[in-house]
Amino acid sequence: MLPDLQRKLLRILFNFSAQQRRMPNWPELERKTGRRKPELAAALGQLQEKGFIAWTWSAETVRTLKRAAGHEPNPEDIVLLQSREPEERRTETRQLFSQGNAESRTRYWTQY
Repeated sequence: MLPDLQRKLLRILFNFSAQQRRMPNWPELERKTGRRKPELAAALGQLQEKGFIAWTWSAETVRTLKRAAGHEPNPEDIVLLQSREPEERRTETRQLFSQGNAESRTRYWTQY
């Protein structure tokens, strides 16, 4: 299961790219998430490590560019590889609701 910020970023990247036909830039990501650039960069790096996105910038390249010329990676260079979490998480939720009794629904909302 992805942490909240990573899941939120993944959904923002997917929805933004589908609606705007491009990836968001830093100010747009900051506005939509309410987080600052260092937090977002760390979360995007973790999404890249987990295989959800591909970013043309590796962590080493980012450090080199920042030292050399003050450049920083652009989130518009992100390519989505997976737009959702793996199916196993969603099937658990479907099973809880398909059972149909009140106890399972309560368990879903209290243990989620």
